[in-house]
Amino acid sequence: MPLSPPSKPFPPLFALTSGWIVPQLANHSPFQRLCAQLQQGECQTLLLSGAPGSGKSQWLATLSSFLLEQGWLFVSVAATPLQPLSSGRLLMAFASLLEQQGLQTEAAMVNNGALALEERFAVLFALMQQRLACVVVLDGLETILQSANGQFLDPGMAFFWHEWQKRSPSASRLLVASRLLPAGNGETIATACLRHEQLAPGREVPQPAFQGLLAHLDAESRQALRAMTLFHYPMPVDAYRAVTKWSAESLQQLLQQLHSLAVAQPLQSSDGALCWALHPLLRQIVRTESAEEKQRPGKLLTRIGRYMCRLAAQASEQTVALPRWTVAAEAIGYFLQAVPLRRRNLFAEIMHCAEPLSEYLLQAGYYWELERLQRQLLAVGSHPRLLYRLALALLRRQQVEEAEGLLRQVCSFSEEQFGKEHALALFELAGLALQDAPEVAKERLLQALAINQRLAESSGQAVCHAHLGLWGLRQADHLFAQTHLQEALLLCRKLNDEQGITNLLPWTGELHWRVGNILAARDHFQEALQRICAGSNSDMEAQLRHRLAVMDLGEENYDAALAGFVRALQLNRASGNRRGEAVIFFQLGRLAKAKGEDFASLQFLGLSQKIGQESGDPDAGQLLILFRELAVTVLRLQRVAAQVILDGVWLSYCQDQGDSLLRQVFGEELLQEKE
Repeated sequence: MPLSPPSKPFPPLFALTSGWIVPQLANHSPFQRLCAQLQQGECQTLLLSGAPGSGKSQWLATLSSFLLEQGWLFVSVAATPLQPLSSGRLLMAFASLLEQQGLQTEAAMVNNGALALEERFAVLFALMQQRLACVVVLDGLETILQSANGQFLDPGMAFFWHEWQKRSPSASRLLVASRLLPAGNGETIATACLRHEQLAPGREVPQPAFQGLLAHLDAESRQALRAMTLFHYPMPVDAYRAVTKWSAESLQQLLQQLHSLAVAQPLQSSDGALCWALHPLLRQIVRTESAEEKQRPGKLLTRIGRYMCRLAAQASEQTVALPRWTVAAEAIGYFLQAVPLRRRNLFAEIMHCAEPLSEYLLQAGYYWELERLQRQLLAVGSHPRLLYRLALALLRRQQVEEAEGLLRQVCSFSEEQFGKEHALALFELAGLALQDAPEVAKERLLQALAINQRLAESSGQAVCHAHLGLWGLRQADHLFAQTHLQEALLLCRKLNDEQGITNLLPWTGELHWRVGNILAARDHFQEALQRICAGSNSDMEAQLRHRLAVMDLGEENYDAALAGFVRALQLNRASGNRRGEAVIFFQLGRLAKAKGEDFASLQFLGLSQKIGQESGDPDAGQLLILFRELAVTVLRLQRVAAQVILDGVWLSYCQDQGDSLLRQVFGEELLQEKE
């Protein structure tokens, strides 16, 4: 008869921790006090520390279960022996919660690999300050802390921890279990809203009687139990069947027996599936017995790795209880553990399993996790694809010297056998040489293009042509740029590469503008703008509207120019692009000058200078010289009067971001249109 959860099942968690829920803790006053403080906001961050076996994960899981019953939303991430906590895993968990709450736009921003981790966490903190109340659970923080000083190994997690302590989102809570204490600037962080509880081994956590436990089981059941304890998360019966090769009925009987002995616990996952947790001390006893018998579970680890690979392949990225990429990382961890225990070469199978995970980590911008994974794989076997991805991860983390050495290693492999990796490495090496050795960069790009042409890699050819065209733009070699940009655009259109077309059109428009083909430039900018608006790339949209407005200004179409500049200004403000704001105010000064408003032109020029100065723009000094020259030669102003104007426009900007100046010069209709 199939097992079912108890009459009052434990509430589902959005991501199950590896801890054991202990309902009896609710009867203890320390637990009750913590629950009350978390509910009332007296404690916003709870840090549970202690030695292994002190019950940190059990307290964390039980607190989570209690708070979930009170209606809290949850984001939960747990470390295992195979994978530590990481900023990538935390962001994935947050994205899943946002999608479930119908916040699709915010979830897309959190998943956007084009944004830095700090920007994505900033989105989350803004949400938690305004409309998202949740409990964040981190079990096993010590896995990303340096043992010597408590500093974070993962920069993204360091940012999250420090920002949480600074901002302390009043509507949310952070629950952390760690053997080590996190530190900031060499000192343990302590704030008024952080509560630190150090647990002693066995502190008020009722333990079942384990003496003689295994004597209740026959030899076959003990062997099956050893296999089942290799999982680090509560798992469904199907998972235990995959590793034990038992029938569902036999496993149900075994789990029922373990449940009666208080060492197995039925849990309901967030998608309604029934999972079974095994008591942590049971795991310890079984593994100790296995070690004493000198068992080498290489085949079992391989079997679990394959099961987890299948599970990851079947799961969608939105699955909450067992996120696809977390399962894939666990699978690779099992394979890596099995490698030294088996004679069979598992490298090809591991590479096949790791390929989609590596690509996802790269595209999602989780470079710390990508670096860690590639180094693990390289410890098993060398492959140019692993070296290339490791180099990319290091480049994104500004570790250029080691990355360049790895890229050169990739180029040392056979071009015939590993042509694709060879071309990719040449492309990245070209990027590294572009600033100081442009001719070397050009040669490497041409080599990469030749390899892609030999391999008939159309997408690779398009990328190389595009960057050769960009090289021509940088070097003012317009004929060279035109040849390659046109070829790149043609290839992208053949491939129906919408993103590639969108990226190329601003470059081709820029080229046409530089050679004086204004009509073609306008066509390319407008097509790019239509595509950009659909993709909501505000920075690029601002640049395109700026370009088109400058064209309108040159054609004396002042109304269209004004509308374009104002829209670009709005976009730059929304994205916090102060340099972009300064450029637009400079252009508004040109527009005012063209309309005969010399004084207004000087005001806009002064505002552009002040914004540039405040944001560290190196051109701000030249703008100040230009401002003073115009004040003296055009308006016949004394230097003191010019400075008064400069201070006045800056004061106006600080009050309303320049809206009053815009209203004064261009009329009330402008601001009404903006609103």
